[in-house]
Amino acid sequence: MFIRLRSVIGLCVLGAVVALVAGFAANGGGSVFWAQSVSQGPPWGPPVIDTGVLVPGIASARYGDGLAVSEDESTIVIADSYNSGRGNNAGAVYVFTRPSGGWDTTATSVRLTGTETSPSDFFGGSVGVSRDGSTVVVGAQWEDNTGANNSGAVFVFTRPSTGWAMTNNDNARLNLASPTLEDRLGRSVAISADGNTIVAGANGIDTSGASNAGAVFVYTRPSTGWADSSAGVQLTPPTRTASEVFGEQVSVSANGDTIVVGTSTSGTEGAYVFTRPATGWATTVTGVKLTKPSPSGSDDFGERVSVSGDGGTVVVGAHDAGNGAAYVYAKPTTGWAATSTAARLTGTTGNDFGYQVAVNNDGSMVAIGKPEGTGITPTHRGAVHLFARPAAGWGRGTTTTTADPLSAALPTETGQGRRGWTAAIGGNLVVTTRYRSGSGTGGSYTGAEVAGTYIYNTSPAPAPTATPTLTPTPTETPIPTITPTPSVTPTITPTPP
Repeated sequence: MFIRLRSVIGLCVLGAVVALVAGFAANGGGSVFWAQSVSQGPPWGPPVIDTGVLVPGIASARYGDGLAVSEDESTIVIADSYNSGRGNNAGAVYVFTRPSGGWDTTATSVRLTGTETSPSDFFGGSVGVSRDGSTVVVGAQWEDNTGANNSGAVFVFTRPSTGWAMTNNDNARLNLASPTLEDRLGRSVAISADGNTIVAGANGIDTSGASNAGAVFVYTRPSTGWADSSAGVQLTPPTRTASEVFGEQVSVSANGDTIVVGTSTSGTEGAYVFTRPATGWATTVTGVKLTKPSPSGSDDFGERVSVSGDGGTVVVGAHDAGNGAAYVYAKPTTGWAATSTAARLTGTTGNDFGYQVAVNNDGSMVAIGKPEGTGITPTHRGAVHLFARPAAGWGRGTTTTTADPLSAALPTETGQGRRGWTAAIGGNLVVTTRYRSGSGTGGSYTGAEVAGTYIYNTSPAPAPTATPTLTPTPTETPIPTITPTPSVTPTITPTPP
């Protein structure tokens, strides 16, 4: 049974929570489902998925186009970058906090917007949240700075001692030191689980004479807490190429030591892994490039990336490779190095497999979004696939799913939900947001437009209980009874007279 939760309208590196957003609507409202139990037990078996509850969204074109879930499962962040509460397409973010009794019908959300949020900022195009849900980071790639339209910005919100509340004031704004036209800082954002490191992509920035080459900026929280800053450390590949759009997506490990950056432009596509040196992040830090095992031209490899919380597993999507694919890379014992050795994951039907990717904290589970979903009924419903790490680890070869493991717990859909549009993993929840629902079929996209988010629990299945081998108790050897030696009575010889 599904329970509808209220969405309050002022009225999203690492554990095992999978958060997935699906669909792209022209109009719509939103809804979210929480599930009671989804067990995944690598290496003991596939996920087992139960029912959930529904959290409705709002009547907005892009409610659910960004999502983040805290590792402790207390906080869910849902973006709506087309929200017009602060002006046309100004954008907004909604924060849901788990009630004291757990996720249920009393769950509500509060709306966050930036101090300077204005029309056409598209605030919320990317979002992130710390492990304990106390820090939310929001990207606004079309934010204007003085003399630099669409240079972008990143906003940081810190949870008050009384809990999250609706606000139009951010706690910190992160900028570029010298913003220029169309830099697009905030195209992608990520925050480490400990809340100390924020990574932001600026995929339109010009570097080394290469137009739109892109760059990534790393911000470190001061000891006094987050504050306005333009002191981000710039990371770039060793060779720059025009229109490379480096920074399309970013991901960071739980402690901030490992950063993965995607670039999907044909001829330069790949994922770069940067490792923080003992002296801290610096512009001289050089990343190593992960490439496909079999290069095959433009397939958007690198447009989506995710790194596990422990920094040991990287997943890269290539959703335009036929029906799509995703690649899983495992960190060698000697550390990350340039490689094309990876496990290849695919789906059996539908398009855009790999449009979104996510990996849990220890790299044991991978979620792959397939929002287009052609080939499944109804068309454009979208799907989410879960993969468990093999007992031998992620290696070479191809693994193909035979079904969408999340479908069994979803209500019957007659429209185009496009689940799998975005994904995030951490904690013990599986969350997937849809944009569309209704009676439409095919490419007409007709019917009721209802966006929303499905949420499932992914508590690991218990390991098989081994039958103990009983060691027999040794039989004690009885102590022999000692027969005492009889006393000898001495013979007394009489003394002669």
